[in-house]
Amino acid sequence: MKFLQLVQSEPIADERVRTLIDDELKAFGVKQGDSYRKVEEVNAEFIKNHSNSLTHRAEAAKIMLLINPADNIKAIEFVTSLDSNFIDQNLKTCSNIYESMQMGEYGSIESSTLEKYRLACGQRWPQ
Repeated sequence: MKFLQLVQSEPIADERVRTLIDDELKAFGVKQGDSYRKVEEVNAEFIKNHSNSLTHRAEAAKIMLLINPADNIKAIEFVTSLDSNFIDQNLKTCSNIYESMQMGEYGSIESSTLEKYRLACGQRWPQ
């Protein structure tokens, strides 16, 4: 998504490079004709197509922050919602998300939010 934003904002002078990038973006369904789909639209489709995957939800939350960094509370709520319908909801996935939150990949997070998520994961998968 970062690459898509860059391609949309920075002109590429070399026609060969431009053609290569355009062909790849068309293959991924990001470029249609002469226009690019909005990052928001691509992310919404990604969420819809992977609605049963916590791992995909975590990546989509990162894109939400890329689109609007000030909206980190919404992204955090989105990624920390545990749902029994997720096919990949397990201790490893939750631990990876927790570590990503600690490392700041979802922006600034209050320690109480981190602790609440850690406890929720611990309740589902007691050690």
